[in-house]
Amino acid sequence: MVPLLARGQGRADIAKHFGVSEETIKKHTSNILVKFDAVSQKDGYQDLKDYAEYYAQPNPAYKVYCHVSDLSVTFNSDTKRLRAEKKVSLECVHETLERDRFTAMPGSDPLLVNKCDGVDLSPVGTNMGMEIYEKVFDSPISVGQKTNYVLEREFDMSNSVFSDNYYSTWTMNPTGRLIYRIQFLGARRPKNLTYEVRANQVAIDDQSIVWTQDADAAQLMTMQPKLQYSYIIKWTW
Repeated sequence: MVPLLARGQGRADIAKHFGVSEETIKKHTSNILVKFDAVSQKDGYQDLKDYAEYYAQPNPAYKVYCHVSDLSVTFNSDTKRLRAEKKVSLECVHETLERDRFTAMPGSDPLLVNKCDGVDLSPVGTNMGMEIYEKVFDSPISVGQKTNYVLEREFDMSNSVFSDNYYSTWTMNPTGRLIYRIQFLGARRPKNLTYEVRANQVAIDDQSIVWTQDADAAQLMTMQPKLQYSYIIKWTW
């Protein structure tokens, strides 16, 4: 039913497609919307669309769906340290999930801390210039089960602390919501905070972005994050 709901088809058409009553379709629709934390077909449209695209096929392209990717970055100009904490909420959609992978882009600023749920990480490979890391779950995650983990990274920014800079994030799995916030501490604060969305390294105008900021903090949020997009917050001194 999900691909039909994602295309906006009504109960009568779906009932005709399956040869059942509209009341039966109404019941199944309600059950499906509960799984997507939605109260109406319109409310759950984006999640339904993502699920239909990535999972409602004989051989799904992804094993997991990320409900929320929540990144908090703190930059301290006194200690010359940038700390990033990313909270991820996943649901296993296809087969059993034993591990999850994520990436980091190597840079000129030394990586002092790189942990997942308090455990130090080492790269398991590279892909297109990015280092790949793995989170191995204590026990396999079955289809329909949810799990959370926290990534922690800290960088020594001594070499670039007062040069124009940026921090970027992206999604490795289909994702329902992306939140990315940054805050500046210490005596020196940035003169300007801006954001940029890139698709395959080309800057684009993404109308889904909600951007808020004040003198020393900013937040970028989208309910429609895309796999091929990079979400960047830039600052100048």
